[in-house]
Amino acid sequence: MTSAIILAGGLGTRLRSAVPDLPKPMLLSRRPFLEHQLDYWIAQGVNNFVLSVGYRHEVIVDYFGHSHKGAKLDYAVRNPLGPGGGLLLAAEKSAAMSRFCC
Repeated sequence: MTSAIILAGGLGTRLRSAVPDLPKPMLLSRRPFLEHQLDYWIAQGVNNFVLSVGYRHEVIVDYFGHSHKGAKLDYAVRNPLGPGGGLLLAAEKSAAMSRFCC
């Protein structure tokens, strides 16, 4: 199984005035930016993702659920810990999942 962690939890403070109700990874130009990233990595053979999410994470979870094009999605919901904290939380979740999966 090939796994990846995607950091998708930024506050998007510079973009908030333009899109106050969306987290940065969900910015749209036909499809959310995060969807483009997932599609790219799925095409590279990644089939298991941990998305490190924070600000307005429920928008991302509601949009994608727990799978995308056959790939498994899991979420590490973080408080404002910065990118390093989000990565550590996602890495812990990814390691725990690999012990119980496939």
